[in-house]
Amino acid sequence: MSQTLSHSAIDLITTYGIHEGEDPQEWQFNLYSGQFPGVRGETHLKDKMKGRDIPIVVRYRGFETRALLEAAMDELEDYKGNDGSLVVDDRTYESCTFASMRRVERTFPDGSGLHGWTVKVLLVFRQREPNAEPEPEP
Repeated sequence: MSQTLSHSAIDLITTYGIHEGEDPQEWQFNLYSGQFPGVRGETHLKDKMKGRDIPIVVRYRGFETRALLEAAMDELEDYKGNDGSLVVDDRTYESCTFASMRRVERTFPDGSGLHGWTVKVLLVFRQREPNAEPEPEP
């Protein structure tokens, strides 16, 4: 099976990357609990469901030089904050923002000579809410 990873029609792995699969976190919501004097038990105030993080580990490889790899990483840094649909293989996550990129390994040249310069990064997307409607364009 060939791997795909794209966000808003931007291919995030091209021919250089392989991903280790996404790991959607639980949906977040705020729960406030309190107790009032003279009242037995406690009160719970529940807010609406919030967003969740979708982290994906990607190995970028095959760059002929370190400079080319660093240029690709700079492009990813510049892409932060963009909104759209996240597609991972055959799964689509709507209303996602590219939140962050963090290197989880040092950049290095592959010793086998087959994969060029390589680096492993953690890409984190933030999905706004369950069944979220896309925000209107300004």
